[in-house]
Amino acid sequence: MIRASRAFRVNVALKPFAVQVLTALVVLSLVRCSDAPAASVLPTVLATATATASPTPTPTATPAPTVRGVSLKASEFILPLNELPVSGLKVVEDLGTDLHWRRYWDPIAPIGARYFYVLIEVSVYPSTWSPSQVAALALPGLRCEATRERGGFSNNQPPTSAVQITAAAVGDAAQACGYGFASGFAHLEYVSITRNVLIFVQVGPSTAVSQSEAMDQAVAIARRQIEVLDRVAPR
Repeated sequence: MIRASRAFRVNVALKPFAVQVLTALVVLSLVRCSDAPAASVLPTVLATATATASPTPTPTATPAPTVRGVSLKASEFILPLNELPVSGLKVVEDLGTDLHWRRYWDPIAPIGARYFYVLIEVSVYPSTWSPSQVAALALPGLRCEATRERGGFSNNQPPTSAVQITAAAVGDAAQACGYGFASGFAHLEYVSITRNVLIFVQVGPSTAVSQSEAMDQAVAIARRQIEVLDRVAPR
């Protein structure tokens, strides 16, 4: 089983929030009334001045907190070998570039293994781009589609089904999908975007593992990856 798709890398400039400060100018004008006695004009003028001299303060907008982008190489923060929250696996593939890294685990003992494999990939976008724009461009290319390009293959056959799955949201944006094959094999994938980093997790559970349990495991892997990222590149 392989995953054939990759996320496109596009980025969006962050624009800081502008804070506007409004200054109110109060002008007091005294109007002489020729019909009224002088004694009755004075209290009116004082009352008007008192009422208009204390305008309601204009609230000042609170600037949005600044989030630091990630400038590290992908290999510098990908989930360490000993922090995968699944036991009984070994790394069989560990490669990539400065902007993308792929780490692939297989079971140490295939017979009786609960997971046939676990895959995690991280992609780094320029640190000046927002997660919402990374998601807008990357997630459409990671749609749940029963094609060889998106779901890979089993026994050289593409998936027979692709279903969007409801899962816990981790990061700034996330989506989950499950693929089924005629061979009976199935795999689940979970995508999370945090800051300017895209995290892709794919798990191949055995029939002993339910879909909900396997998806929870994929979410846990993505969550652990974000924890590692925040540790080495604080927000």
